[in-house]
Amino acid sequence: MTEPLAKKNKARAFQPSWTEDYGFVYVKDRAVCTLCYDNVVCRTSSIKRHFETKHDKTYKDPAERAEAVKRAVARYGKQSSSLKVFVNSQGHVTEASYNLASCIAKHGKPFTDGEYVKEAFLSCAETLFDDLPNKDTIKTRIKDMPTSARTVQRRIDEMAVDVRAQQTKGLTDASVFSLALDESVDVNDIPRLAFRSLLEEMDSEYADLPLHSAVRWLSCGKVLERFVSCIDAIKVFLAEKGQQYPQLEDEKWIVKLFFLADITGHLYELNLRLQGAGQTVMDMFETWTAFVAKLAVFSGDIASSTFRYFRHLREWSSQRNISTAEIAEYMRELETEFTNRFVDFKSSPLWVTKFAELRKQLESTPVQQHGAYILACWTSAPEKFGCLKSIALALLSVFGSTYLCEQVFSHMKSVLSPIRSRLTTDNSESCLQLKVTNYKPQIRKLSKEKQGQGSH
Repeated sequence: MTEPLAKKNKARAFQPSWTEDYGFVYVKDRAVCTLCYDNVVCRTSSIKRHFETKHDKTYKDPAERAEAVKRAVARYGKQSSSLKVFVNSQGHVTEASYNLASCIAKHGKPFTDGEYVKEAFLSCAETLFDDLPNKDTIKTRIKDMPTSARTVQRRIDEMAVDVRAQQTKGLTDASVFSLALDESVDVNDIPRLAFRSLLEEMDSEYADLPLHSAVRWLSCGKVLERFVSCIDAIKVFLAEKGQQYPQLEDEKWIVKLFFLADITGHLYELNLRLQGAGQTVMDMFETWTAFVAKLAVFSGDIASSTFRYFRHLREWSSQRNISTAEIAEYMRELETEFTNRFVDFKSSPLWVTKFAELRKQLESTPVQQHGAYILACWTSAPEKFGCLKSIALALLSVFGSTYLCEQVFSHMKSVLSPIRSRLTTDNSESCLQLKVTNYKPQIRKLSKEKQGQGSH
């Protein structure tokens, strides 16, 4: 039975001579007549019968017949090539429209900005591509790109669905994951919200600061730093205006002011280190531990009146003697406050008990065998220390702060601005998700699934 099947397949294989003799081309397992575009089974008898039945009377002269077949085959090839180019160009145009919609969502812009971007692009293309031979082709592609508000909205919704699918798969495949949850109950225009809004307007990297001031974008430390640096000029200015502030002449008050400027500067640096996305709880714990250690050094610096880490106090004390008793007491209270704030986290046995067994085993082995033993332990970690690895992954998955939640609140305010009051819940959710997610929508996959449709 194998031999007859092979003969059948060979008989139905497309023969190049059919193109030259009868004007047939091979398309998707079928022979297509380029003269009338009918489909015929790949068999010599069928092809010959088709030509003799439909075209033999039209082309009786052999030379005329050969010329007609040649022209028909060439015309079909040109049409197929043009169609392929059109389909490819439409695919590129569709993919470009997805990229444009993604950019609009990432920047929290209205759907109608798509037309504005196209207009700007076409305006630039007049001169930007003026020296290129395919300038008109480029402009045509730009014009064909669908950028209407409705199209941009659909693209954003589709990309959000794709991102959610990726996220769901990621959560399903993950061995552990954590959630960062926060809530906003502030509805009044209080200083904290005003401060956040100001940071948003300035496109600040940070959504908020744990220690903040309602004075412009400056932190408390920067405000005090500026005030202390200008204190002599401030005294002169107030004297000229006839305003009296006895505190500015009180040396004890001045010492406290200078100390406050210095210590707030250190707290400001801590704030910066604790801000930002992507920090694990371990990163933040290490930052906090390092700062607590610094506080002990600062206390010793104050007690010895060296003021190595307190620049303003050092400059002030170089001209006069100052009492540090009250400042030293404050430093002790500050150190106690920082230590107590994370006492539960620090005292948790989770950090040490899981390593106790390994340490005991290492101590019971000769020193020269430690390297080999450690290597053997970590080589067999998946089987022997599965619990330990799970704990490590769980710790690494914990969010260090609610920084991302604060960012979402800020972005939500931008997306749900009064000028976008017609957004539906689904639309706003899609816009917000694409704005804050780290997942990349599979634009090429989506564009291939979408039938190309030019701008209209």
